[in-house]
Amino acid sequence: NMCMLIHHPANAEPFTREEFEDFHARSPHGFGAMWRTPLGELHSRKGLMRSGESWQLYRSLIANGCPEMVLHWRYRTAGPVNEANCHPIEVPGTRVLMMHNGAMIGPSTSTKSDSVVFAESVMPDVIRAGDWSVRHPEMTPYLERQFGGNRLILWDQDEATPVIVGEDTGLWWKGRWMSNTYAWTVPNEAMPRREPKFDWHRYA
Repeated sequence: NMCMLIHHPANAEPFTREEFEDFHARSPHGFGAMWRTPLGELHSRKGLMRSGESWQLYRSLIANGCPEMVLHWRYRTAGPVNEANCHPIEVPGTRVLMMHNGAMIGPSTSTKSDSVVFAESVMPDVIRAGDWSVRHPEMTPYLERQFGGNRLILWDQDEATPVIVGEDTGLWWKGRWMSNTYAWTVPNEAMPRREPKFDWHRYA
């Protein structure tokens, strides 16, 4: 799944217009954002926006005092290209908005993507089980065990900040959490460092 999912905390370095163009070029099937206003309300907007529209929304959020946000660019793998299949997706019966990036997370239909079906059919029971909230200490590890290889960001209306599921499979760069290294042009210095393997033969 070529989607791009980003957590943009308040202290993140702002994106450039060139970066936004890159995200759009690689995942062109819809854009969405969710953010908390200075008054504390969780808002969202999504649709089949052109790169200029999403850039204008992003810049207006920063200018209006909403520096923390979550952004999503969709690359279609299942379900039609339309506003309903853009992210964020409301989890029915809860106060949670969800965004997803990763492998197919379940079945899709002729009208709904796998992410939408998952948000509507699986997540309500998960979030309500045992009166969990997205901040329950077992929520994130439970979801990572159940849906390994997928990245989710959940933002509850009652929570100041979002929760990242699968954080270790993404990377932090310039204060932003990027869900993958394949749906954007990653600078060499941003790539995760791999520790060299110890060469036993050299000392044998």
